[in-house]
Amino acid sequence: MKVFRKTLTKMFEERGEDVVFMETCMRLKHFPHMCLECVPLEKEVGDMAPIYFKVC
Repeated sequence: MKVFRKTLTKMFEERGEDVVFMETCMRLKHFPHMCLECVPLEKEVGDMAPIYFKVC
């Protein structure tokens, strides 16, 4: 997953865009499920993303 995320980030950088990844984990005890979303943003908007999102 880390390699895939790095590749997507590099692809968007080449296009002059930024990207935000959002992870969601659900039902960890019964049926573990994880969702990873990739949202491309304009560079100016992406620079402000850390203000709105928790960085892990």
